[in-house]
Amino acid sequence: LVNLPGVSGGAAAVRRTASGTPLLVGYIAVTPGLEGSFDVSEARARLSEALPAALVPRLVVVDELPTRTSGKVDRDALPWPVGGAEGED
Repeated sequence: LVNLPGVSGGAAAVRRTASGTPLLVGYIAVTPGLEGSFDVSEARARLSEALPAALVPRLVVVDELPTRTSGKVDRDALPWPVGGAEGED
């Protein structure tokens, strides 16, 4: 995720839908100043070129990635459920 153009940070997490289906979600923080021009569909297309279909996550743009005191991303603090996520079923 962090190798996508315009992405300053990223994290992936497996979430469950209301029906219990596991879903891979990619959370991305866009480089400051590029928020309005970042194209989620293009980012997903790039991931589709490099990854098997089952590993291409739903993408969610967040203002910033929450971190623990250790500096690691706090996946429990990432938003879920998310409304309007690209590719949401």
